[in-house]
Amino acid sequence: MRIRLISTCVVSFAILLLLVATPSLAQEPEEQECWACHRQPNLDTVAGVEAANQLCLDCHGEADTFKELAGQKVPLQVDGATYGETRHGHLACTHCHNTVAHSPHQETAPLACGDCHDNLAQHIANGDAHLTVECSACHFEPEAVVRDAESGVVQQSGVDDQGMALDRTSHQMTEPVDCQRCHYEGNEVGASSAALPPKGLLCFACHDASPVLYAGSAFGAGAGMRTDWVSAPALLVFCLGLVVASSFWLKGTVHGKAGLSVDEKLSYIAGDACGIFFSRRLFTLLKYLVLDGILLRRTLRESVSRWMMHGLILWPFLGRFLLGVLTWCAASFWPAAPLTQTLVNKNAPPVAFTYDFLAFLIVIGAIWALMRRALDSQMREITSVGDVVITALLGGIFAFGFVVEGARLIVTQVPGAQAIYSFAGYAVSLVLRQLPIDWPSLYSYLWWVHAALVAAFVAYLPFSKFFHILVGPALATVSGLLREKE
Repeated sequence: MRIRLISTCVVSFAILLLLVATPSLAQEPEEQECWACHRQPNLDTVAGVEAANQLCLDCHGEADTFKELAGQKVPLQVDGATYGETRHGHLACTHCHNTVAHSPHQETAPLACGDCHDNLAQHIANGDAHLTVECSACHFEPEAVVRDAESGVVQQSGVDDQGMALDRTSHQMTEPVDCQRCHYEGNEVGASSAALPPKGLLCFACHDASPVLYAGSAFGAGAGMRTDWVSAPALLVFCLGLVVASSFWLKGTVHGKAGLSVDEKLSYIAGDACGIFFSRRLFTLLKYLVLDGILLRRTLRESVSRWMMHGLILWPFLGRFLLGVLTWCAASFWPAAPLTQTLVNKNAPPVAFTYDFLAFLIVIGAIWALMRRALDSQMREITSVGDVVITALLGGIFAFGFVVEGARLIVTQVPGAQAIYSFAGYAVSLVLRQLPIDWPSLYSYLWWVHAALVAAFVAYLPFSKFFHILVGPALATVSGLLREKE
């Protein structure tokens, strides 16, 4: 019995050893890395880069290296000397083409530009539409681009307008970027007819943007409408309004002392601020900021309906602002993180729904405020034309924003299954589709109307009663702090 058991174990071990040691019985993987057989050079050294590139040039340096595309021979010959003089000439081919070193030998992913150029902050302000545009479509020669029917990605085309194969082996970069590659009338890649300026400081309050002022500058060849002509005037008038408001505030007394100069008053205010921020009273300040400044506790005590009305304007606006700040910070410091990739994509379901939902609440709040002023006799007595204008302007900004969003969904050809998460913009887009209008051409003008409304609101804000939406939380916080001190 023992002999039989030992014999069985020996035979089983021999069979297992045979299966492992015999290559013919092992299943070959579908894809094999070249480096499984070839020694991979150290790409962090000059010699390693040269060795790796020479391995590629053994084939791609020959004139008869080509591939078939649309029944035509596309040249794949690369001149090593010419490549060495380009911007990326010090890099190994596999630094950028990091999926080609396989058998079968083919590129299965776009160029790995993000492995080195991972800062999305400079592109985020250009809008989420560019998230589906390959870097090479904008930055490489030749300039022919096409939209992939399956993925929806805009990429370099393999053929020109005449259907002739293009040579894409020059590795030359295009500077400055010519936006007219995509932004022209009648384009088929889902771009507006005119390029628009990046979203900057004026948009930063409630969009994912960059806190930069693009005033009086154009970007790229044929920039056209990309000159930002509304931000600087609006912010200049806004700052003027702050100066005017501050001049009224500084007419009062500080610590009950009259006859103080402006410099002396400012020094007292700065001293008090430092005394708070560098003491335990800072936590008390934060408490009143949250309870009175943000949650509007004092307004709730006066009237629940008034509290709700103010909240429907303040809280969604603050939510959009914080989401924009979070997106900008994530794109600046963690650009490759999955969360960042979701935040910068306005078509991502959670982001699309959140932005539309918050804007919808602001529109409701603005309509509520206008109706209150119209129906309440006491409110009508203290309401000026300016109050109605600024409130209507705020609601109009977000209401018209849904029109711009609907046009954007049409122009960028977002599939309905994805666009539906921008529920308000998608509903508007269904109506807009019924109109016989060239939306790629009109979209740029809609965008500028929206920007002009925002600029008018920002410029008029310091001169209106609505200015309390900014100073109100600060005054409520300071008032609570002073009451506790007493």
